[in-house]
Amino acid sequence: MELWTNYLNQEGIPHRDGILGKKNRTLLWRETHLSTLIGFHTHLWETHEPVVTFKSHFAAITLAHEEEMRYFPKDFHSIIAKLRKRSLATYQPKPKIWLTNKQIQKLHKAVLNLRQEERPLLCTEAEIAAFELAWNMIWDTFLRPKSFLQSTLDDEIRFSPEKSLRWSHRMGHLQEVTIKVRERCSTRANWKKKFSEGVTVMKWTDSETRRCNLIGTYNAIQNYLLIHENNARGPIKRAKATPLLLSTFASRLARLSIQVIGFKVTPCILRRSNFDQSDKRRPAETLAMMTRYTSKRTQSIHDMQALKAKERLKAIAS
Repeated sequence: MELWTNYLNQEGIPHRDGILGKKNRTLLWRETHLSTLIGFHTHLWETHEPVVTFKSHFAAITLAHEEEMRYFPKDFHSIIAKLRKRSLATYQPKPKIWLTNKQIQKLHKAVLNLRQEERPLLCTEAEIAAFELAWNMIWDTFLRPKSFLQSTLDDEIRFSPEKSLRWSHRMGHLQEVTIKVRERCSTRANWKKKFSEGVTVMKWTDSETRRCNLIGTYNAIQNYLLIHENNARGPIKRAKATPLLLSTFASRLARLSIQVIGFKVTPCILRRSNFDQSDKRRPAETLAMMTRYTSKRTQSIHDMQALKAKERLKAIAS
């Protein structure tokens, strides 16, 4: 709605918090209302907003008006849908980037050696511990960054050690922790089940850490909690009382990746590359279940490179 409201202000179109019309229980049938919607569609296209988001923008606009009992005619929706279809036909998305195994290993090693650098990228122990935790939670457990990091300070806290962690022992002596975070706001039964199960990770040994160039999520959580007693409560913090926001983690990751492999890596590229590397070692059905996708088709569209069936079988067998 923010883009919509800004557009209305920019064009000088009368509105009240993004709502057109003057009376409740009205049908917004005037040509001026249609031209406003078409103008907004053109504005999205000219400002290079992703075409795949157009539908959600107009859905939010429609819902906001319906809550105020103001309705757009069906004809308007049909016209906008046709415009969106034409836009999709000419839209060329940016090519997706996947990291190679060599680049990934360089980044893993750089994260593992953050404390040993002469000119450190992250200055304090708290910053390093928080960054390590976020890195491992994305790579080791396939968790979505938005599941455990806030986008703004006002966002709901979706991960906190006192509520999201359950410590236990497997077979009586192997230490493990189960991480419970709500990854999607869905009411579907199959998603609810996946929320309640959580993601369980075990403590890594020193030899496993050296072999993988990772400390593992369990070890990262322990290190993070030992940094400061305040870390046991509230969101992931990069300082005594300052939450690690998604934008902060992304900027630190960008700086590290430019320094180590020469180009900017985003959290999306990191997680997508994790899928790609794992896809070469695991069947697609198993990976979809581990990464909490509702179907393997969804994950193949968003996160997989094209891998032939014979190549996959050969990689799994090896």
